[in-house]
Amino acid sequence: MKLGICCSAEQAPVAKKLGYDYWELNVRQIAQMEESEFAAYRQQVLAVGLPAEAGNCFFPADIRVTGEQADTQAIRAYARKALERAAALGLKTVVFGSGDARRVDEGFAYERAYAQFVEALKIVGDIAGEYDIMIAVEPLRKQEDNLINLVPQGLAAAKEAANTHVAGLADLYHMKSEGESFADIGTYGSELVHIHIAAADRSYPCQGDGQDADYAQFAEALKASRYQSRISIEANTQDFEADAERSLKLLKTFCYED
Repeated sequence: MKLGICCSAEQAPVAKKLGYDYWELNVRQIAQMEESEFAAYRQQVLAVGLPAEAGNCFFPADIRVTGEQADTQAIRAYARKALERAAALGLKTVVFGSGDARRVDEGFAYERAYAQFVEALKIVGDIAGEYDIMIAVEPLRKQEDNLINLVPQGLAAAKEAANTHVAGLADLYHMKSEGESFADIGTYGSELVHIHIAAADRSYPCQGDGQDADYAQFAEALKASRYQSRISIEANTQDFEADAERSLKLLKTFCYED
């Protein structure tokens, strides 16, 4: 299992020093950079010496994938640029949460929005396949999205996309918010390609923060599913180095031998 953390290029050297295996960057930000800005950013990323193997925040709010404003040409053009740049940075997985881009508009049929989302997954999956990148469908809590809230829903959408470069993601924070059972991961964990984790208040998780039982159950579920891919801290902090160090100690307890 690879242990990673969502952070900035400025914070990535600290993650390297602490012993993380990779870091996870913001895809929307790199997609919106001017060419010269991206070229400089790429040099900065490559100079870190710690691979940026994953990316989150895929789509911006103004590139809608559901609703009357959804435009397959715009989706394709944006995904092409974003994934081409992601590949240039060495990313292996791109997380598709982006609640603002996929949220079902009031008065718009859920079934129609869901079909649009699946079509978007097919489009981005085809492009991702050209760069050998996996797209991970991220379920989000209801406060952030009303389309895909539960892990089985994300997996179902990935299956309907019928693309080998589209799969599922489980996020402890969102699962806890939605009341999902961590134990269920043991039954479908083989379909997951990425994991996110944060404490219940979205702070950095660590041993002794009052949520040890949740972390232990989540770790056991991952073990039961034989999950061995990447797991990233995705949380808020006021002290990156101190919190990242404590969280890494927790993540190491998730690792197991085959």
